[in-house]
Parts: sequence; structure tokens; C-alpha cells
Amino acid sequence: MPTSEDGQARYLSEYLNTVWRELKPDPELVSLRCCNMLLKRNADLRGLVQKSYAEGNLDILKDYHDFPSHPRAMIYYREEFREVFDLLETMRAPLEKVVDGTTTYNSLEWNLRDESATTKDAVEHIRKLSIPCQYPDTSPLLILHESGCFQSEPILNKRLEHIFTPKQNTFLVNSSGTGKTRLLYEGLCKHWGLFFTAAVDSSDLGSIDVDLIIDEYLPYERSFTAVLRNEDATPDSKAVLTNVALAHRSFSGILLARLLTFKLYVELVAKGEFQEIHKKRLTVLYP
Repeated sequence: MPTSEDGQARYLSEYLNTVWRELKPDPELVSLRCCNMLLKRNADLRGLVQKSYAEGNLDILKDYHDFPSHPRAMIYYREEFREVFDLLETMRAPLEKVVDGTTTYNSLEWNLRDESATTKDAVEHIRKLSIPCQYPDTSPLLILHESGCFQSEPILNKRLEHIFTPKQNTFLVNSSGTGKTRLLYEGLCKHWGLFFTAAVDSSDLGSIDVDLIIDEYLPYERSFTAVLRNEDATPDSKAVLTNVALAHRSFSGILLARLLTFKLYVELVAKGEFQEIHKKRLTVLYP
């Protein structure tokens, strides 16, 4: 009986080789090392492998729905991805609290700069509004107050439907302070999606990953050409193609990081029942 880690991995490897025989998977992707990593990341699967072997019943594994859908997906269980998964594991417990609503921005405390200048009733009223803040003891974020409320207002909901249209790109352009960001947040409370900020302003809204790539990384990359010569300003010039390749590599890393986090979040949600509130909780997780 495969009670040891290697025994479980060997049993799983033989099973996957059989199931994916027609797909001719790369031997490395169904190797003992990859299967061992998969089992380490999935306690439920470890138990099923034990049960399947003990009962001689492969249907137990066939009915398991969280297997990688294709051999190529096993690449995430290669040894070189260990640090990535270790980092994701540190996010599991905090994300579980976000999924079940235990941790929200409404649960963070913020302080008035000078409560003595405000009446006690006014302070109490402001507290009851549950205006969220981004970090403990920071200023409240009015932009996130009652996030998701547009869906219950016909006129505002219609604006969202006009912006978030299926199978087409939408460019939302307006002057500063007109509510563009709030509209996008509201749309993401209604639709699954990711929010990227190309330039973080004084509000500190949005993550800084894209901003850092644009301002701090690409301009100092040795092969990157910040200012093109006239003769290089064509789509197929070597300088442009090199710039595109460098940008693609950098921004692909950002997208992959977001997608892996999103995947973990959805997996945690799927343990229970999908609800509309889960979209909002993801959106305000890191506005």
C-alpha cells in the first residue's frame, strides 16, 4: 500500500500515464517529482490515492474533478515552481477569510485626525457608515463605500451594462474626478475580472506592479530603447521588436501572478457555493 510519499506519487504517475496515454504527455510532466509536488499541494487527492489503492478502485480517482485538465497543466508542479506555490500557500489562509467575509475593508479601523473637533454624535454616525479603508489607521476610501450598489439602481446599472459589454473592447475616457474608477470597480463587483493600474496617483489605489515595470524596470533594461531613432520607428524594426519582447515578458509575469491568485481564490470559493458577493470581495481585496 503506497503510504510513503514516493509510493503515492508512483501510483498517481502510473494512473496519469494511463489516462493521458493518447495525449502522449511529456514524461517529465507525469514524473514522480511532479506527482509528488501535486500530492503535497492537495491533501484531498492524497487521501483518494490511498483509498483508490486500498480498494483497487480506479473510479475513485476518475470521479475526482480537480485534476489538471491537460498534461501541460502539470508544468506548475515542476520543482522549479516550488517557490511560487510556497508563496501561494501563504496566501491561502488570508484568502479564505476574504472568501467567507471574515476579513473585509469594513473590518479595518481608521481614525479621525482630530475627534475633539467633531461632536460625539457625528463621530458615531461616521463610524456606523462603515466606510472602508485600505490599511489600518489610514484615511477612509469613499470610492469603495457601498461598493456594488449600482446594480440596485436602474440608471447606474444601465451605465455598467453600456461599459461592460461582451465580446468587445471598451475605452472609457473622461476627465479626472468624474467617476471612471468607481464605474470600473462597480463593474467588477458584477463581473469576474482583474484590475490593472498603469500609473498609481496620490490616492494609492491600485497595485504598483505595472507602474514599476513602466517607470523603474523597462527604462533601465540594457536592451530596451526608450527613445527610438527615426529609422527605428517602424513596427518591424529590431529596436521595436526587442522592446515588445521585453515588455511582453515583464507584463506576462504580472498577468500570470494575478491569474494564479485568481485561480486560488476561485478554488476556495468553489469549496462552498458561488455567490455574487464573491466578485465584490475579490474586487476590493486590493483596489
